Amino acid sequence: MQDTWKIRPNLNLDFGLRYEMATVPSEVHGKFVSLRNLTDTQPRVGKQVFGNPTLRNFEPRLGFAWSPFSDSKTVVHGGVGLFDVLPLPYVVQLLQVRPAPFNSIGGLNSGLAGTFYTGAYSLLTPNTLASTFIQQNPKRNYVATWHLNVQREVTPNFAFIVGCVGSRGVHQQFKVDDADMTLPTLTSAGYVFPYSTTGTPPPTLNPNFSAIGSLWWDGHSSYDGLQVGATKRLSRGFQFKASYT
Repeated sequence: MQDTWKIRPNLNLDFGLRYEMATVPSEVHGKFVSLRNLTDTQPRVGKQVFGNPTLRNFEPRLGFAWSPFSDSKTVVHGGVGLFDVLPLPYVVQLLQVRPAPFNSIGGLNSGLAGTFYTGAYSLLTPNTLASTFIQQNPKRNYVATWHLNVQREVTPNFAFIVGCVGSRGVHQQFKVDDADMTLPTLTSAGYVFPYSTTGTPPPTLNPNFSAIGSLWWDGHSSYDGLQVGATKRLSRGFQFKASYT
């Protein structure tokens, strides 16, 4: 829903409200896989792997156009709005091609001598297969954007515009190819990864899997920019348009 209200002869107000939701991706045979926690020993199997954060996605927006002088050669524009980033099927598509028990893809750190490649597959065990972690109850992922600019007509054929634009994104998707990693320790020399002198690999976050592809909604984004432009309409065989951001 959107409307424009001419409050005064030199002031227009635009306002609106959008509702935009989406269903959560699901698998008809109940073969989606995800750990509830990164350290769980067994994943949860079902038709969908996370809750729907979009059911209250109301997106307001507000804008205005104001001509402060009677000659109408100067106009001030401004606006702000919310825009949702919906969790469409691509969110889980790549994360669901590896996890056990429906896919037998894994990794080994030892015992491969003389077995690769025809005998290597038989060495895989439940503890060496891959899994997936997806945040179970993500928060709403949206971006707030705004702009404010001033446009001035200098001559009938020449005008310029100066403005600022910005945006802030919250609860953005953050993916990791393998969260089941050996974590470093903060020391006086900085972050140092552990190592083994016995040939045994250092412990990982979850020893029950060889790799865990993961997805959180905890990223963020920001942008601020200055925009300048000038336009000269065709006159005496000459025209140009220039812009800078």
